[in-house]
Amino acid sequence: GEPPKAPADHRPKWFEARITGAWGKLMKPDKISKLTTSEAGEKAFKNFCDTEGKVLYVFEQEGDLCASERTPTDRKKKILAFIKGENVSPVSESELSHKIAILDLHPEMLRQLLGISSEIYFPILTNPGNQQGWPDVIAKDLTENFHRFLATTFVVLGHMSGKTMLPLPPDEVYSSMEKNQHDKDSVHVLETSIVAWTHQIKDVLQLDPENVLKGGNNPGPQAELDFWAKKAENLNSIDKQLSSDKVKQIIRLLEVTKSTYFPAFNRLCKEVTQARMEANDNVVYLNAVSKFLQMLASESFADVATVFKPLMHTILLVWKHSKFYNTPGRLVVLMREICNDLIRQAASFVSGEQLFEMEPQDAVDALKVCLRVSVTFKSTYFDYKARASTECPSNPWRFQNSALFSRLDSFLERCHDVLDLMQTIVQFSKLERIEVGGSKGKALTANVQQIFNEFVDASTVFRQAPEDIMNVEHKGFDDDFYAFRCTINELERRLAAIIVQAFDDSTTVLGCFKLFDAFEGLLEREIILADLERKNSDLLRAYASDLKTVQEIFVSRKEDPPIADNAPPHAGAVFWCRGLMERVEEPMARLKGIGKAVLESEEGKEIVRAHLAIMTSLKEYETSHIDNWCFEQENTGIEKLKQNLLRRSEGDSPFLRVNFDPALVCLLREVQYFQMLKVEVPDSAQQIFAKNETYRQQTGNLELIVNMYNNMLATLLEVERPLLQAKLDDIDKVLQKGLKHLNWKGHAIQEFVANAMAKVKEANSILQTIKSNVKDTQVVLKSFAEPLMMDRNSTKTYTTDQFQEIFKKTVSARYTVITKGGLAIHEHLSNSNKMLKITKGNENWRKYVDYVNQIAVEGMCEVTLASARYLRNQLDEAFLNTNDISSLLEIQLKLAPPLAVFTPHMGNTMKKDGLRDMVDSWLSSFVNIATLVTRLDTSEEDGDYLLDMQEDVSVRHIVSQIYKAVTQNEAKCEEFRQQFMAYSYVWLEDIQQKFASWKEANSNKDPEVIDKDPPLPAFDAQIARYKALEEEIRDLPQIKVIGWVKIDAKPIKSALSSWVSKWTYQYQSYLLEKVTSRVTDLVHFVSFTDSALDTEVSDTDRKAMLDVMGFLRDVRKRELATDAMFDPLRQTVSLLSKHLVSTPEEVLRQLEEAPLAWSNLKKKAVVTKEKQAKNHSREADKIKKESKEFEAKVEAFCAAFRKEMPFEYQSNYNDAYKQLDAIHHGPNDSMILCGESADPIPMGTLKQMKKEVLNLNELQELFELYVIEYREIAQCEKDAIMLKRVWDVISMVQAIYIDWRSTKWDEIHVEILQEENKKLQKEVKGCDKMVKNWPCFKGLEDAVKNMQTSLPLVEDLHHPAMRERHWNQLMRACGVQFKMDDKFTFGDMLKLELHRFEDDVLEIVDRAQKELNIEKQLQKLADTWKVQNLSYPPDPENVDLFLLAVDETVMETLEDNTLQLQNLQASKYVQGNADFLEKVLTWQKKLAMVDFVIVIWKEVQSKWSNLQSIFIGSADIRVQLPEDSKRFDGVDAEWKELMKEAVNETNAVSACNFEGRQERLENMLSNLEKCEKSLADYLETKRVAYPRFYFVASADLLDILSKGSNPQLILKHLPKFFDNIKTLEFNKDANSVPTKTAIGMYSGEDEYVPWPNTFVCEGAVETWLFRLTEHTHDSLKALMQDSHRAFDEKPRHE
Repeated sequence: GEPPKAPADHRPKWFEARITGAWGKLMKPDKISKLTTSEAGEKAFKNFCDTEGKVLYVFEQEGDLCASERTPTDRKKKILAFIKGENVSPVSESELSHKIAILDLHPEMLRQLLGISSEIYFPILTNPGNQQGWPDVIAKDLTENFHRFLATTFVVLGHMSGKTMLPLPPDEVYSSMEKNQHDKDSVHVLETSIVAWTHQIKDVLQLDPENVLKGGNNPGPQAELDFWAKKAENLNSIDKQLSSDKVKQIIRLLEVTKSTYFPAFNRLCKEVTQARMEANDNVVYLNAVSKFLQMLASESFADVATVFKPLMHTILLVWKHSKFYNTPGRLVVLMREICNDLIRQAASFVSGEQLFEMEPQDAVDALKVCLRVSVTFKSTYFDYKARASTECPSNPWRFQNSALFSRLDSFLERCHDVLDLMQTIVQFSKLERIEVGGSKGKALTANVQQIFNEFVDASTVFRQAPEDIMNVEHKGFDDDFYAFRCTINELERRLAAIIVQAFDDSTTVLGCFKLFDAFEGLLEREIILADLERKNSDLLRAYASDLKTVQEIFVSRKEDPPIADNAPPHAGAVFWCRGLMERVEEPMARLKGIGKAVLESEEGKEIVRAHLAIMTSLKEYETSHIDNWCFEQENTGIEKLKQNLLRRSEGDSPFLRVNFDPALVCLLREVQYFQMLKVEVPDSAQQIFAKNETYRQQTGNLELIVNMYNNMLATLLEVERPLLQAKLDDIDKVLQKGLKHLNWKGHAIQEFVANAMAKVKEANSILQTIKSNVKDTQVVLKSFAEPLMMDRNSTKTYTTDQFQEIFKKTVSARYTVITKGGLAIHEHLSNSNKMLKITKGNENWRKYVDYVNQIAVEGMCEVTLASARYLRNQLDEAFLNTNDISSLLEIQLKLAPPLAVFTPHMGNTMKKDGLRDMVDSWLSSFVNIATLVTRLDTSEEDGDYLLDMQEDVSVRHIVSQIYKAVTQNEAKCEEFRQQFMAYSYVWLEDIQQKFASWKEANSNKDPEVIDKDPPLPAFDAQIARYKALEEEIRDLPQIKVIGWVKIDAKPIKSALSSWVSKWTYQYQSYLLEKVTSRVTDLVHFVSFTDSALDTEVSDTDRKAMLDVMGFLRDVRKRELATDAMFDPLRQTVSLLSKHLVSTPEEVLRQLEEAPLAWSNLKKKAVVTKEKQAKNHSREADKIKKESKEFEAKVEAFCAAFRKEMPFEYQSNYNDAYKQLDAIHHGPNDSMILCGESADPIPMGTLKQMKKEVLNLNELQELFELYVIEYREIAQCEKDAIMLKRVWDVISMVQAIYIDWRSTKWDEIHVEILQEENKKLQKEVKGCDKMVKNWPCFKGLEDAVKNMQTSLPLVEDLHHPAMRERHWNQLMRACGVQFKMDDKFTFGDMLKLELHRFEDDVLEIVDRAQKELNIEKQLQKLADTWKVQNLSYPPDPENVDLFLLAVDETVMETLEDNTLQLQNLQASKYVQGNADFLEKVLTWQKKLAMVDFVIVIWKEVQSKWSNLQSIFIGSADIRVQLPEDSKRFDGVDAEWKELMKEAVNETNAVSACNFEGRQERLENMLSNLEKCEKSLADYLETKRVAYPRFYFVASADLLDILSKGSNPQLILKHLPKFFDNIKTLEFNKDANSVPTKTAIGMYSGEDEYVPWPNTFVCEGAVETWLFRLTEHTHDSLKALMQDSHRAFDEKPRHE
């Protein structure tokens, strides 16, 4: 939140009240309120209260109240002073009244003080009546001190008014002197006054204006005027006081008494008179200067120079006419003060702070103004100094200039330095925006920017200068400026190097000049200029190169100039020409600007000549283009205006085009552009251009019609066209007039345009209406999606019930909108039907309805998709995190043993309340909108779009994405749940059982220790562990956000804590129970045994004797344990107390009493034992004999055990189990021989033997005999257990293998079997090491090992490469026959004992894989050539004939596959397989044939194409070569027949291996080669007849020979025979068709040369061409002769 606001400070209000009371009605309340509420006022009052300041003044300044701790300078107005004592800061609001005093300082206060003191207090104090009883000394001293006080006050009052007031002695002195002129006391008083007056007057006389200058404030000339005015006023006042009657009386009295002070004071009075005259005179003359000094101060600084002359003229007049103001001292002071004023104004005009705030160039201009004004002032002074020497020769201005202008000169020097600084800033500031082009531009620009940054750093010292740099007293500027100049020199050298590099990198002259422009201003700097002057020659050479380039461009492109896309050809050419002119002219103008010396060099003169020549050529080119256009346009316009208004697009296109010929458009554009270029155009063109606007409107309207018509045709859908076909037919009838009848000269164009426009608009309106209805339908469908059917607050997480409620409301609202929208969609469709005026049963209308129906389907799918996308985003964890959106739902994680479960559940539930069920319901709601809109394509009211929605691919895709996100989130939630499930042992494990296991694991294994329980530290550690676990659970997150789900884990944490408490309780309760039980047990044992030992035993009572012996044994057995139990029990009690578990008081008491009772019991047992010693000895002997007999039985039993138990491996594990059961627990019928007895006895069972051992051991222990362990029986029991475990593993392995053996071959999953077998191996390895040498274990180990070896081989044999031949090879290798069919099982395969033939199996599989690879390659080759086709495009000159076209991919594939087949043939797997070898050889043959046939086929086609036009199209050739023509006709017929057949088979292999095709092509090629040879021989005869045919290619020559009868068709070949004859001019017949009679020729430059005689182009072409050559020679000779004669006859100027 926001920080708390500070309490309001009301202290300024207290000051406001006091100020209001002091000023009263003299000050408006708003002014007082303005002071106390303003920021400055509040700050002043608060600082005064909170700091050590002692006085705060409130006074009026410039009409407003001010508060300041400084003493006001203007004491003529009321001042209010607030005074604070020492060490009272800060002053709170409650302390203001008694810690701050208020003093009202009135301007007349001293005057009032003087009046009160002199008029009231002095008479009272000096009245003798009031001095009664005073000593004379005190009365006299009081009078003198009071006089001194009054005199001092009088003097101070004068100082306040700016005057020197001479205090007069008391009136009593005068009266006393009148009585006694030689009264020493009175004389002393007078002399004292005279001495004081002398000091006062001398202080005034010693005042000098130069002292004002020496004050250091650099005053202006107004100070001089004020000085003399104040001095004159003061001296006048003194003179007036000295002339008063009282002062004269004092002087007379001093003169009478012959006082020594009289002469000196008399001289002083004369000095006052003299000084007064001087001051008054100076004031008079300086008043004349005052007006100009005021103008000097008030004029704007730029215009102040106009004041200098009148000012200096007035000063000169003062110098000439003043009696006193004509000394150097006076004028020097005035001039220095004028200089100070100029400097002040200049510094104000352009201060150091302003310099860097304004634009650098403005700063430069301002500095120049400062310099100009200052220099003007000095020059004006020197002018008048010269005049002073002339006009005042006796008193010229003879003083040092340094005395006058030292400070001004310093200021000028500073201005020059700052001007240099600012000019440098102006120039270097351009570097910030400079970007250098060229290959090195990036690096050079970076260097320039580096220089600019260094410059900015260098200039920062001036921007951040603590003082005004225009202040001449700021001496640190000089050092800074010197360092700045050094830095700038270095930067200039670096910048010069960069400019030179950029110059060298520039590729054009204009680039160089642009470079110079970029660095404009900087180039004038001396260092840079020196480096660039050496580049002038390079610049000339670059310009010369550019001239040459322009010349080459002009020569190479003048025939086809580059023209802008929107420019007409001729005007564009002129524009291009002028561009070349500008390119040449601009650098020349720039070069001329560099200086004459550059162009006056030899190189420069050559450039000038080249420039002139190029400009001449360009101007001639421009003129020729303009003339040619004027010639061409004469016949263009009139003919083109006769064309029809409209035409159809090329081909069968139904689209229209406005038939306004491009030539007309070009003509209009040429005229427009020529006018822009200020070129005159012919009248005919101008007349057409005059109707430009009419043509523009007509073409514009027609374009509108055509565009609407074409747009209708273009946008008309197939379902819409039948609906508007009648309208379209009507439009076509109207447009037919523009297509056939009307031209651009017609007068009915407007009527036609109006009719066509009406028809087209009507149809277009209908079309746009039905399209608009479709768009409206789409808008309605789009509105279904906005807002979405799901919405939420992005910052809130909902419970499932909350969100479901919100979702239901949102869906309900959207369903209402969609239902209404469905009605609107039906209405739009109905409107379209009404607009079209068509029955709903019409077939075309039904198709259109199907089209709109599909739009509705897609729209509703998009609605569903929009909401589904929103749902997907809300379920997308990355989207939620990126957009900082809270999770959607909150669920709880609870403990429901044996699991931790979510509430609600994450997945689907029977009650449909799981999270996935909710997602299902959301998606169903999205999809079910399809049921809200009635189908458009059916009249049934119950038809909807649900099925379409469910089958939509996009909907199904987004649904899958949503479920994927849900699944991923479920997985992450499951991970979180697993964090708690990691503690599942807390609630899943049986506490009692786990405790017992722990107690067993941690029990004391020391056989000498009786208490086997874990030690107390172990209990302490366990209790601490569960305490720590409780803390760990407490630290688990209570809330976890996972994607769109927020999990509340508080319930499960609480449950876990309860369970951990149970575990802790188990250990604590055990210890408590142990203490309680042991103490209680001991107490009971002691009590019971104590009474039992009192039993009397007879010699014959064996039972009683055994009971007593049992009690003694019990005491004996418990002795050690009981003796050692007391301390541990006490420690246990202490441990329980440590963990806040209390022991019952009764138990604690018994624990304290038990040691004594136990000690008494042991003593009693010793006594009882002694009583039973005789009986004890007899019974012990009997037990020894039984023990010996039992040892023999044990030996015989163990031998039988080794023999009868199933230690050997066998396939039937049931028999082994029977043997194990019989010997272990029976029944067992076996007999054994025991000891030396000859009679066998029953063997019994291991269980019986163990029981007998226990009984015998108990008796031995009872009578304190040696207890025999009978370890053989224990070993037999151990072996029986291990043997049972081995047979458990064997039975498991055998059962699994038996199950595997029945698996069908195709159903074997080797990977699974291998994993299972590895588990079995692990089980086998897990057997006790003692059984490793038993035969049964070895058999088990071999069985598993063999299976592990066989399984990888079985997997390899499963490879799809295995064929029947490979299975036969396997049978031969293993020596076992089998049939590989659907009955073949895994057991059948194991019968082969594959582990014995591992290498053979691997070799067979490897061969199979290699052979499969070869099969795939051959199959891929076959598949490849199935799609490698030849194409047969139609012949451009004969669409009925097709030609062969071979794609590059076919040839590339052919080359690759040929090489592949060669590699396969060399493979050993192919050579060893006859089937593979046959296939490879077959494909090699086929592809070789493809290669050969395609080559010969293409060659035949090429030769046929070349010869076809000759032998078929040239009658002359057919006459000259009849046999070859006939041969070619045969080839032509056969070729066409072959190609007609070929198009039926496009596959390359089939086409090229077609039976007989190779032979046919070879035969055709042979005949074509014969035709070519004959044709070559024939052409050779023609070349011999007309040798110039040797200059012509064979193809051109054939063209000439075939068209020789028509001269117009071979004119294009004339430049190939003649060097510079472009074409011929022919006579034309009445229809303007050229005849065969030529009358002249045109050169390559379009120069026309008429012939004296005509020439007829008839006969064999070689003949008339030969005659044409001779005729041109003769004509030129005749023309030369005529020219020679004309040269002699005509004057030179003609």
